[in-house]
Amino acid sequence: MKNVVITGNFDGVHLGHRRVVETAKKIADEQGFSTVAFTFSNHPRNFFRPQDPLYFITSPSEKERLLLACGVARVETVDFNAAFAAISAEDFLALLKEKYDCAAVVCGKNTTFGRFGEGNADNVASLAEKQGMQAVVCDLKTLDADGEQISSSAVRRYVSDGNMQKASMMLGRLFSLSGQTVHGKGLGSGWGFPTVNTRFEPLQLLPKRGVYATCAKVGKDLFLSVTNVGKRPTVGNFDEITIETNIISRLDGENLPSLDLYGEDVRVGFLEFLREEKKFSSVEALKTEIEKNRAYTVEKYGSQFSKIVKF
Repeated sequence: MKNVVITGNFDGVHLGHRRVVETAKKIADEQGFSTVAFTFSNHPRNFFRPQDPLYFITSPSEKERLLLACGVARVETVDFNAAFAAISAEDFLALLKEKYDCAAVVCGKNTTFGRFGEGNADNVASLAEKQGMQAVVCDLKTLDADGEQISSSAVRRYVSDGNMQKASMMLGRLFSLSGQTVHGKGLGSGWGFPTVNTRFEPLQLLPKRGVYATCAKVGKDLFLSVTNVGKRPTVGNFDEITIETNIISRLDGENLPSLDLYGEDVRVGFLEFLREEKKFSSVEALKTEIEKNRAYTVEKYGSQFSKIVKF
């Protein structure tokens, strides 16, 4: 079957990227084609400037999950390496034609492709025509509810600033971190607060250090939670930033202390920044603050929990 292929980094799979997907799906539906997303496991900038890497909003696996959820039939993820960087723009389109039976290519207005970025929105139509393909360029000047242009750069900025409401507005869902639960120090559980520690990938974009109202998804199970992003200054001197999620409640009401989530894949969605990370005068003072953070999260999000969880 012929395909409509969308190309780009699609980091974050934000609302602007979804317009590209929607355009491709419309063309595919009208002509009886399928859809393919062609993207990279690493950002091209990180190949050319490894000393100044760009931190990703979504890991390759999360990006694939989100693109499929948007309705793309298939996601092809490749490494951006020296060989790929040397491909001409014309040869890149020929590759799409040969490997994916591409009938039409859809990209954003700021997309570049081929060595030295020689392929772009201005010449993609003429280059595609040589391959017997159609080309459609989407203007990604999608605005959020505040009238601000949506972009991956803007999402990164808001996440780094801890502004989860704005980041979520641009993403069309909660900003989230995914990883595997690992054993921590066991302090939270010892205090009566079931806690999961998440291992994240090295170039994963993290919110600024602090405490957040969150929700956590493990398999099909959904939890209301509070998450600390930081170095835990009250309980030790830790050099590495950790992600610790304190489980509050579960939709089915299972007894939380009996839960064993170690080794499970977890996705944590960030609702709201609650406070800066700080060193408390004592563990008791820290526990009191955790109780306050939990109570606030339950009061604000508990009743609407099942409605807001989209991540």
